[in-house]
Amino acid sequence: MYIKAQHRNPEFTEALEFIRNQAFGILIAQLNKRSWGTHLPFIVNKDLSISSHMAKANPLAHQWLNEGLPEEVLCIFKGAGAYISGSWYTHEEVSTYNYTALHVYCTVNLCSPEQTLSDLETLMHTHESRQKNPKFMSEYSSETLKQARGVLGFNLEVREFHFVQKLSQERTNDRDQVIAHLKEGNFNEQAVAAAMQDQNNKPV
Repeated sequence: MYIKAQHRNPEFTEALEFIRNQAFGILIAQLNKRSWGTHLPFIVNKDLSISSHMAKANPLAHQWLNEGLPEEVLCIFKGAGAYISGSWYTHEEVSTYNYTALHVYCTVNLCSPEQTLSDLETLMHTHESRQKNPKFMSEYSSETLKQARGVLGFNLEVREFHFVQKLSQERTNDRDQVIAHLKEGNFNEQAVAAAMQDQNNKPV
């Protein structure tokens, strides 16, 4: 992914926090000599690896189980994005787009059924704990939990990451005005405004 120097975030801990916050990403791998994308939930582990699972019915899972694992996969996590109008600047400038995104290159290891079930429990607990009336895995019947047999769990060790935060860093004279316009917009635009404000509050 092409990233201008001023938009690159080199902090691995912040990249992992981005994954925790986004939670849902896209895994890209080769399947029959074509790029194959699978939308998946992810968790960040204590050892700084990430884990996920997919249905065994997914052709990619079938390939991994029967033909071996790939040397590398790409996972993509996307934050909010928003159009930035050239009319918001104090001088003539073209319009652009602000956004945050993370590309992570990883090696793959398959998980045992026990580890897969543990990862599913972690994933469920993370999201259920935010619910008004949470229902955790321990409350499900053993019959229902048999559905876990239909998924393939895997662990990803991060080899390389590219974290872009294109948030008008170079527009020092216009950032406040851009933020003000975004705050008046929709949910995504307001989220970009919040990300820009977080950038402003970072220690130099």
